[in-house]
Amino acid sequence: MQNVLRKPDEAFTQSDSLVNRDQISKFRREGWMKIDGLLGSEALVRVRGALKAAVEADSRFAGEKSYRDDPRFRQMYSNLRVPAAQSRDLNIGWDPRIAGIARDLLGVPHVQLFTEGPLVKPPAQAGSRMTRWHQDLPLQPFDRKDALTVWIAVEDVPLEQGPLAFLPGSHRVGPIGRRDMRFDEEADITTQLTPEDAELVGKPVCQALKAGDATIHSTLVLHSAGRNTTDRPRYAWAVTYMSADTLYTGASSGTVESGTLKINERFDPELYPIIV
Repeated sequence: MQNVLRKPDEAFTQSDSLVNRDQISKFRREGWMKIDGLLGSEALVRVRGALKAAVEADSRFAGEKSYRDDPRFRQMYSNLRVPAAQSRDLNIGWDPRIAGIARDLLGVPHVQLFTEGPLVKPPAQAGSRMTRWHQDLPLQPFDRKDALTVWIAVEDVPLEQGPLAFLPGSHRVGPIGRRDMRFDEEADITTQLTPEDAELVGKPVCQALKAGDATIHSTLVLHSAGRNTTDRPRYAWAVTYMSADTLYTGASSGTVESGTLKINERFDPELYPIIV
């Protein structure tokens, strides 16, 4: 079964479904999936322009305010994602076609756009390091697991550039806690799982992507990325959606400004729009 959608720039209505039952079942069983050709040529032109502007304007890593500011973290990747309100005109995370995929995979009535933007892994000459195995949920202020990230290749991403690797089924283990993202991880993440938990997961999977291809992963699935051993940065665009029923926990997050949300209440749709 190939995960190939209809023509990327084709018209879309909310009643359409772009993933079938087999794809949905596989995603829920393994915690991730790959979709070929999610973005068409026109959308890629927009994303490349936005990515270039974000990289040129990046000034968020001055000082030592968090692990994200640590140079060792930046050797793994630069997380330049921005609040949803700043990305509307780009129409990637705001695209109901893409948000509809998230809604159907999660099996929820509606999804909100949490954040989107570039993820850049530096080239080998900049000291590129691997991104250690981790789950996203412990790093996000969500009270539930009903969220996912769409990771889109802005340019071709061969294995040598460090596309995402996934541990299928690891979302069934449950949250394993926050990881210190400044340090490399041993190659075999299963050594950190109990024998009972290890029985739930498959072998790590990593695939090269063409420009416009995407992987989608649950907030609980363990994933990592190898070093970029080429002389070019690895460019990706990441979009995170959550169920519209999600409550804000107040947990520290680099993508929520202090004082904008109330603990144990839903995310304000003025800041985090309900797309479908």
